[in-house]
Amino acid sequence: MVQIIRDSIKDWGSNDDVQCVVYESAPRGGKAFCAGGDVRAVYEAGKGPFPENDRGKGFGMPGCVTADFFRHEYQMNHAIATLGKPQVAVWDGIVMGGGVGLTAHGKYRIATERALFAMPETAIGLFPDVGMTYALPRLQPPPSADGTSLPAGTVGRYLGLTGARLKGGADLLWSGLATHSLHSSQLPAMHEALTNPSLQGDSVGAILDQLAADAPALLAAEAKNSDAVASKKAAAPLTERSAALARCFGPQHGSVESMVDALRGEVGAAAGGASDEDAAWAAATLKLLAKESPTSLKITLEALHRNGQPDVTLGAALAREFGLVQHCLQPNGDFYEGVRSVLVDKGKGAPPAWQPDTLEQIDDAKVASFFEPLDPSVALELPRRQRGAGLTDASTPVYNA
Repeated sequence: MVQIIRDSIKDWGSNDDVQCVVYESAPRGGKAFCAGGDVRAVYEAGKGPFPENDRGKGFGMPGCVTADFFRHEYQMNHAIATLGKPQVAVWDGIVMGGGVGLTAHGKYRIATERALFAMPETAIGLFPDVGMTYALPRLQPPPSADGTSLPAGTVGRYLGLTGARLKGGADLLWSGLATHSLHSSQLPAMHEALTNPSLQGDSVGAILDQLAADAPALLAAEAKNSDAVASKKAAAPLTERSAALARCFGPQHGSVESMVDALRGEVGAAAGGASDEDAAWAAATLKLLAKESPTSLKITLEALHRNGQPDVTLGAALAREFGLVQHCLQPNGDFYEGVRSVLVDKGKGAPPAWQPDTLEQIDDAKVASFFEPLDPSVALELPRRQRGAGLTDASTPVYNA
């Protein structure tokens, strides 16, 4: 599929009849952009056993599923981001992992009340890839009502490390992951407008803006009619945790351990009269982090830092991610334990046996080893014209509201 999409994008870019590209699931809702089959296939190809001295997996070697799949996927991600024509992704159900890479790099990202977004890779011994180590550090929510702004990258560190789920359009719009929030009942009208033969690409934004202007009333009615019991169980919007997010995932924390300590402080502060809601959120976040691969947490934070630098392009970030994922797929890596637990045993077997199993056992040298460059002969190749040049204005994803 990724090769078909990658090759199709080349045709769309040179076809004047193509004014807009829309990514939506069929049928709408449900799993949408999430399957897990890609990760399972890589797991089966890479788990071995292999003959003695056979490197078998990783290292970017062509002919190995563990290299070829990610090479083709990241080339597709880059092609989407550099198409240069309006692209509209419709998030109307579960959007995770590779489905995020397929839909997050276009100019417009539509989230409905049924959207469920997450990058849960740290739970399977990986990191938020498909270009998200580039996108997440660039998330910048709007200032709060009192004018307070979250430091850039704060929300991205929270989402990338914890794999936390964002439900519905409000938080996705606030975070900057989505550009518009619509009610699912508006999707047929959107589809009709965007597939009109007379459509011009420069009118796509105005069409979506008009639909978004009509959405609040529909979304409010949806919320009012929701089951009362379900509403009580629903998690508070992430927008209400801005101050706690800044305290626990802000740039003042240079390590995962420091963030964990800050979260513990939030829990302890509740006894001193601090917000019970912040304490409950912090406790839930600590539970999420406790389930993740300690190695994945550390390399994720480092990847977000490196690929979040202003001079890094998406292409450069994807090239770095390719090398990083190949290191993650080495024999006895946490990836195989994570996939076994989450996707094979589906949580019914033994919990993953992470190696090492604590953050304190992973030093800077260990983290740095995951970022050692691959041999140039097997590194990810992207179109030369994009290297170091950044993305064009027409195709640059806007990661803020």
